[in-house]
Amino acid sequence: TTDSYSGEYAMYLKSWYQGNNTVYFYNGDSPVRRFGSTEKNKHLEGAGTPIDELPSELKGYYKFQNVKPNDSMIVTVYVKRYIEEYDSIHIVGYGRGKFPETELYEEFTVPIVEHSEGTPDSIIIQIETSTNVNFCQSVECNYLTIDDFSLEYAVNTEELILNRIEVFPNPFSDKVRIRSERGIEKIVVSDLSGRMILSETTFDITKELDLSGFDSGVLILTIIDEEGIKNNYKLIKMN
Repeated sequence: TTDSYSGEYAMYLKSWYQGNNTVYFYNGDSPVRRFGSTEKNKHLEGAGTPIDELPSELKGYYKFQNVKPNDSMIVTVYVKRYIEEYDSIHIVGYGRGKFPETELYEEFTVPIVEHSEGTPDSIIIQIETSTNVNFCQSVECNYLTIDDFSLEYAVNTEELILNRIEVFPNPFSDKVRIRSERGIEKIVVSDLSGRMILSETTFDITKELDLSGFDSGVLILTIIDEEGIKNNYKLIKMN
């Protein structure tokens, strides 16, 4: 769909008529949609995106509309590795979150915890729109739009110092100045509903934003540095 949070496109899922108890999405080239296999983790074999480090959380933006009672967007994250010796999948990290209906884009976060030791080779994001059965009686329902996935990684104090970001003044009245030791690649400003109101791409360690044309209130500033690391800040605009 073109109804995106940022960029030109977003992912769109919907539940179609009765008898379809849920809609699944798996990332990767070969999604496996059948659950209930008697072989442990068999349903995870065909999906996944390469990864070599355990992330601390998954973030993204979503809208969930025309939702039937008691339904939620359910996001499950599997961080896994393949063990060739046993021809099996080993779960390294796991996370799961449930999120309610929303008419406007909202950010969601799924914490990922270490399940066992080992270096992962891929990550699976499983998305469900319902766990009910026969919930859509001759109609479509549970319209889910998702955009702007990102993975966050825990950083130590030394890395934080090396990647120091300054945002000032805050509160502000017209302009905000940004400085990043690693350089700034992209800046996004959103309102509290998650609607993007400004997006700029730049390649420098400093940036000045003119926000004088916006109403007073709280804005969310997202800074993506040249390493691809995303940082979020709450800005307060004064009259």
